[in-house]
Amino acid sequence: MNIRIFIVLSAIVVLISGGAYYFSQDRKALHSEAYEGGLLLPKLQSRVNDIDMIRVESQEGGVIDLARNKDMWMVQNHHNYRANPDRVSILLKQVATLEKIEPKTAKPQNHARLNLDDPSGDGTKGTRVTLKVSGEDVADVIFGLVSPPQHGGGTFVRLYGEDQTWLVKDEVKPRRRTLDLLDRSVVNVDGRRIRSTRIQHSSKKMGGVEEIVTISKTTPDQSDYDLGVKIPTGFQAKPNHELSNIARVPDFMILEDVKPAERLKWDHSVETVYETFDGLRLKFYSAIQDDSKVWSKVLVEMGKRSSDLETFINLKRDADTEEARIAQQMKTQDEVAKEAKLLDSRVNGWAYRLTDYKSKRLTATSQDVIDKPEAAQRSGAAPRQ
Repeated sequence: MNIRIFIVLSAIVVLISGGAYYFSQDRKALHSEAYEGGLLLPKLQSRVNDIDMIRVESQEGGVIDLARNKDMWMVQNHHNYRANPDRVSILLKQVATLEKIEPKTAKPQNHARLNLDDPSGDGTKGTRVTLKVSGEDVADVIFGLVSPPQHGGGTFVRLYGEDQTWLVKDEVKPRRRTLDLLDRSVVNVDGRRIRSTRIQHSSKKMGGVEEIVTISKTTPDQSDYDLGVKIPTGFQAKPNHELSNIARVPDFMILEDVKPAERLKWDHSVETVYETFDGLRLKFYSAIQDDSKVWSKVLVEMGKRSSDLETFINLKRDADTEEARIAQQMKTQDEVAKEAKLLDSRVNGWAYRLTDYKSKRLTATSQDVIDKPEAAQRSGAAPRQ
């Protein structure tokens, strides 16, 4: 072999071998860093309890600012209403414990493919979460696509202001609608405690009472409700389960929106009063507002405790029966007083847009509680005597 050719071939082999070694070492370094793991924000955990501001930004939900006041988080740009404490805690924990799997693209032109471009831009799909302590940014992360389980799982993220993207462990999808970050619970009074419901409609024309609908029980274990409304000839009360739906409106009541009550109009409101056997009274005032939706405000009071409630509780609570389970829901007078104080602190001064289902039953009329017998038969319900 010509000596010159031999030298050239040897040089090529050396170059190829060296390049292969270099790239293998570079690849090993990347994978070593990735598989060793490590937190994306290693300094954040020591400061997570000091965080007092959270900003969530996305095209879907806009900009949502949450601020901490002592131990309570509030949605600052939604009337400073309470935030959902569990969801805030989950978000803080998720950001503080982001664990790297491996680095991904560092090319800005590829960010959009992972939904990691700037969420302030039109048509972007990522979610930017910024955490602050006394005005100082301690975390600023854009969350993008979630990797499918068949591809190993994880979430693509990027530190805001940096080009490098990462695949981190777990599926992280920050809530990005205001409604998802609000504390949606209004009141939650077990329906088995409710003794009576009184719905009063006022007449806009005459300024007087238009009609009153009452639904009640005499004892906690009474199976069917008593309906207090004039029933015309040829009509009858609707089935018991429909009356129950009206009587139990305060059972797991959640909001769709919230505003300061003073900003709304309350003329000619429907007044709905719920009394429990153990002495809690809830007064709702409901009115249609400028958005054509029913909004309601709540007044919490101590009511009259049923005189024979203790006898019922003592006789029933230790058995393995439905009556016992009803008795176990009843609260002592002190417990009711604490409940009333807590509920009042939550709802006082606020107005709520509830679900349409709840609002319709909260403002039920006589037409909502009576029916023609033949209509009841068509629906499969037995006529009530």
